Amino acid sequence: MPDYRRLDLHGADRETAIRELDLWLNRVFLQSGREGTVICGRGRGILLRAVEEELSRHPLVESYRREGPSFVVGLVPRSEKEL
Repeated sequence: MPDYRRLDLHGADRETAIRELDLWLNRVFLQSGREGTVICGRGRGILLRAVEEELSRHPLVESYRREGPSFVVGLVPRSEKEL
């Protein structure tokens, strides 16, 4: 069974990565996840910068921290009214 709390973006182009990131954030949020990991890889840092930019402005992201070529992402909690 795949781990829905991890998103591996190795080899993705910027546009695809941002689209996959948005879908993943929504999926984790809807499954009442509070934290997940986005793996970008090392490369030239283009994908890391694009993902960090998106995380900094995404409404479901409460916090994030970079850990090497990855980000650990904390999502906003779902309220009881939403459930």
